[in-house]
Amino acid sequence: MVNTSEFIASETGTIFSYLVEINHSSFGSPIRKCSDNQDISYGGNTYSASNLNVTLLQDSSGVVSGSVLQIENISGEIREALKGLYTQPSVKIGLYSSLGALEMGFYEMDVTKVSYSPTMATMYLKTDLGLDNEYPSKRFDRSYGGLVS
Repeated sequence: MVNTSEFIASETGTIFSYLVEINHSSFGSPIRKCSDNQDISYGGNTYSASNLNVTLLQDSSGVVSGSVLQIENISGEIREALKGLYTQPSVKIGLYSSLGALEMGFYEMDVTKVSYSPTMATMYLKTDLGLDNEYPSKRFDRSYGGLVS
């Protein structure tokens, strides 16, 4: 486990990578990716190296309300897996350190929208605890852009 000061240090010898699992009840197994230049094995699973970025979204009070996941999709694997879905897939995101430990997460988020470019899939994720709405909406918006339709 990493000392908290390493997260905010200007330099550290520890490398941090996102571990991402994209899952749906119709998948045989989740799609597992990591933000590293080599595959990472964690918890008996292999996370394939990928170019990906996670941006946290905050509301006006600074509370994280969701995130945007951009993930390389040159092979079309993610588009193919998600294009026929009519219910929401889920995404779990964790922060893994080069010390071999999961430092933060896995946090599960619902996918509310997916869009594509020729090289990237962008997923809008929301952590919905349903506390502010008696009947939370489960709307899933699939927008196809770029060269795919």
